[in-house]
Amino acid sequence: MNGVVHGSLDLPRGVVGYSDADGGQTAHHMLRWIGTTGEKGPWSETASATIGA
Repeated sequence: MNGVVHGSLDLPRGVVGYSDADGGQTAHHMLRWIGTTGEKGPWSETASATIGA
């Protein structure tokens, strides 16, 4: 599987944008907390969805 890291989110709600060319592909997202001291929490389960055209 090819992957692209979109970056980190530091807000309660994050939005990831996709281009029209991405339509029909499957996006996979995993999240985890990283505290202000750098302590890292466990990874979430993978959430997958098809990107709308």
